[in-house]
Amino acid sequence: MTTSPNTATFESLPVELKIAIIEELYKPTHWPENAAWAKPYRAIHDGREEKGEYVTVDTPVDISDDLLFTVPSGSDLRSLRQVSSELNSLCVSFLHQELDIYDSQLFIPRSNCDVTCSINPEHVRSIRIHLGADYSMNYLNFKVPGSSEEPSVWAVLLESIALVLSQCTHVTKLAIYYASGQDLAQATVLIDQLARMLEGGSIRHFGIYSTIFMGHVRYLSAWDSQIVPAALIQALFNTRDRCKSLRRVELVMNKIEHTEYELVQQNLSSVESLTILRASRRYHGDIDLSFGVNKWKANPNLTRLHLAHCEPAHVQNILDLVRHFPSLQELLWDISGHYSDRRLPAPEPGWSQMPTALHNIRKPLRLLHLEHVIEWELAVLSQIPAVEVVVAHYEVYRIGNVLSSTRENFIGMQVLRVSPLDESDDSLSSKLEEECRARDAILSYDAEIHFPCSCCYNPV
Repeated sequence: MTTSPNTATFESLPVELKIAIIEELYKPTHWPENAAWAKPYRAIHDGREEKGEYVTVDTPVDISDDLLFTVPSGSDLRSLRQVSSELNSLCVSFLHQELDIYDSQLFIPRSNCDVTCSINPEHVRSIRIHLGADYSMNYLNFKVPGSSEEPSVWAVLLESIALVLSQCTHVTKLAIYYASGQDLAQATVLIDQLARMLEGGSIRHFGIYSTIFMGHVRYLSAWDSQIVPAALIQALFNTRDRCKSLRRVELVMNKIEHTEYELVQQNLSSVESLTILRASRRYHGDIDLSFGVNKWKANPNLTRLHLAHCEPAHVQNILDLVRHFPSLQELLWDISGHYSDRRLPAPEPGWSQMPTALHNIRKPLRLLHLEHVIEWELAVLSQIPAVEVVVAHYEVYRIGNVLSSTRENFIGMQVLRVSPLDESDDSLSSKLEEECRARDAILSYDAEIHFPCSCCYNPV
């Protein structure tokens, strides 16, 4: 078949257009919007993927001088790269932008300084480090055979990971998934390398994720007994200069103490998106002053704040933070505060006419997402202006009561999304529809709970 002189072929396209097409085919898997709520996919040895859980292996893989990486398959790009040598060279940089390092696949004997790598480190832009995903804890007390110093295999693994990180000099996104804080308790060589990467100024997205904590349906006492890698936060966030390039930070840990989240409050003053998923409480029976607005450094860049299982985040603190961060557009408040918090009264009638009311001094949020919120908390948080309000809870009557108590609540709301109702809840449905019509707001029953807790007695 001959090609007409006037018919353009892919090969004849300008390089810039070819790259644009490749960019459309490229589907990144790292750092999705729900990164703080869902465990990542884990590629297993036969190329399949298992959703939501890490694969457990019974025996270690063969020790090798090579670095074994799990790279996203990118099947469309892998097919395209076979068309020509030019497309191969164009696709390679995209195929190797995301890198997953699993401790079970990485081992470099100390005597081997010439590391063989299956990809070009210069192409890597995003790295996820998975510690304890397989059997790393078995390495803690295991000695390297034939070594005079007999270092633990775990120490060698950490050195190996640090070596890989030092070679990937263009990384902008970095995440650490750990199964136990003990994995990081003596990870000085790795922490030092992470600190150097932050100081270099290229890291824009950074996350620490406890895989034990992520995905549990309700509170487990085991969370408190887990060792928390506090040294990691203290070393990485101890100066504002080290954190100045960070734009998105997610801390999903079994327990973050006051001394750690104080560093977050003071030194992450340039971030645009911040997630704290689980912070412990310092004060009891009142409003936790350690989370008060005076503890937070001003940040005109913060547009997205997610707080979940965050005990010091009393509703009064939340109102103050919305006032404190004028650029905030998205707020998620989930299973936060504490059962012993001082209960605040509902706003006085006429509060919306006060010059200091939030909707009179700042633009409304784009999204206010509330989960597991009891009725008095909803009444207080209804003072936050938002275009879209999501109330995810199986006891939907709570938002119905708050809306019907006064039309001042949720002023300016254009969309309300609640959890699905049972077919028998006709009266509640009618109440919600009536209140939304009065506010000229759209009502939908599709709110999803990000992090279920013990109050979720219905299947999720």
